[in-house]
This record gives sequence, C-alpha cells and structure tokens, in this order.
Amino acid sequence: ERALAESPPKTRAIVMLEQSRLYELRGDIEAARGLLRSARKSARSEWKVFLESVLLEMRSEATSRALREARRALEVHRGTGRLWAVLIQLEQASGVHHQLRVFQQALLEVPKSGEVWCEGARICLNPFSDCFNLEAAHNFLDFAIEFTPQYGDSFIEYLRLMMLVGAPDADVERLWQLCINAEPNYGTLWFHSKRTVLLTTRQVLESATELLRRELSEWRSVYDAAIARAARPDFRSTALAAVTAAMLARTGGSADSDAPAAPAPLPPPPPRHRRGRSRAPQAGG
Repeated sequence: ERALAESPPKTRAIVMLEQSRLYELRGDIEAARGLLRSARKSARSEWKVFLESVLLEMRSEATSRALREARRALEVHRGTGRLWAVLIQLEQASGVHHQLRVFQQALLEVPKSGEVWCEGARICLNPFSDCFNLEAAHNFLDFAIEFTPQYGDSFIEYLRLMMLVGAPDADVERLWQLCINAEPNYGTLWFHSKRTVLLTTRQVLESATELLRRELSEWRSVYDAAIARAARPDFRSTALAAVTAAMLARTGGSADSDAPAAPAPLPPPPPRHRRGRSRAPQAGG
C-alpha cells in the first residue's frame, strides 16, 4: 500500500498487479479482482494487467470468467500475442476446431507471435485431436522458436515432439543448444520445470525431459493410437486441410510479403526406434 501511494502514475498499474497477487496468495480473490479492475481502468495501455486478470481467473478455475476477461482484453490489445495464446488455450473446452479457428484469427492479428505458433503446435500434438499432425507441429514450432526464442514452452513442446518420433541424439542436442543459446525466461511449462530460480537452462531442460518421459510413458498407448490413425490417408487429408487453412490465415489468403515465410517442406517424421532419451545431451552450455 505504501508503494502504491508513492509510485508514479506510469508504474502504479504494475504495483497494483503485484498487490493483487498478494491478495490472491492470502485467498482474497475478490480483493485481487477489484485491484485489477481498477488497474485496467487507470492504465488501459498496460497489457500485462489485462493478462494478469485472465491468469487470475484461470488459477481460480473460473474458466468462463477467464474467457470473458480474455475476450475483453483483446478488444483493447488485439496486437498482443500472449493474450491470443491464452485465449486459444481457454477455447479447448469448445473443441479443437473452435481452437483452430481462434488460432487462424490470431495469425491474422499477430503472425509473428511465437506464443501463438506454439499453441498451434499443441493443437497438432493433441493425441485426441482429429488435427493430430506431427509434421505440422514441427513447422509451427520452427516458427515459434524463430519469432519468440525467449518463450521456453516452445522448446519443451519441441522436445516432446522429438521424443514422440524418436529423433536422433544429434537432433536433440541441436535443440538443447538452441535453447541454451536463447536463454528462455518465461512460459507455464518452463516455470513448472524450473523448480528454483537457481536452475540453469540445461538443468531446466533435464527436468523437462524427465517430466515428458513420465508423461509419454503413461500415455504411450494413446499416442501410439494417434500416430497410427494419422497414417491413414483419410485422416491425413482431413488434418492437412485444417492445417493448410491455418497457414493461409497468416497471410489472409494472400501473398503478403510481411508475413512469415514457411520453412521448406519437411519429410515425414522418422519411425520411432526408442521411447525417449535415456540421458541428457553433452553439448556445451
């Protein structure tokens, strides 16, 4: 309260954001909501306050309120990729095709947001989705890392993909080195894997690898069924049509020179020859 009273107007909204987190930790969600509501009114240009309002509702498991806050936030900050990414996550309850439509809309607004491209990859990596497509996920994650290398979740999802297809050790080592060079500093999965602030990037990747190994082991039969289903021509053509529509959406259906260029076509993922890395790569970093 003293910081709020003494802070200059330009930083007052951020102080209110931090104060709302303290109220949340005390279990006073209504007080936290009230502070964020005031911050949104007094600092409409501060997108982080709008994002925090969405995240507060997500942490409170109030999905409908989180959706409402996300949509309201995008009315003010349509060019903020993190808001689009969180909306794509929240739309999961409405089905994968609804998520994909929001993803397409997001690409029209923020075609160079790594967080949005990462959400597109997650749609394609969902083994319950009829848009399950490992090649498309590979493409989307390439975009995500290129545009927003500081977003750690993209590297973890890329690691998941490599473990799914049994990628060669050399490819995994290259990914680790890319991540170490980028030094990611945020992302829900990234923070989940970073148990303490003292962990290095390599240690976070080691933690993430172990978490992914356990998850893939538990859900191996589901992923195997999805991979087998994706190999059928009818499923493949349906998934490809959905993904192609998303790729066209980033240019608005036209050859926009400002839109990101697609990487060269990828070969089909190699057959899986093991169930994931048994050791961390030894590349420097």
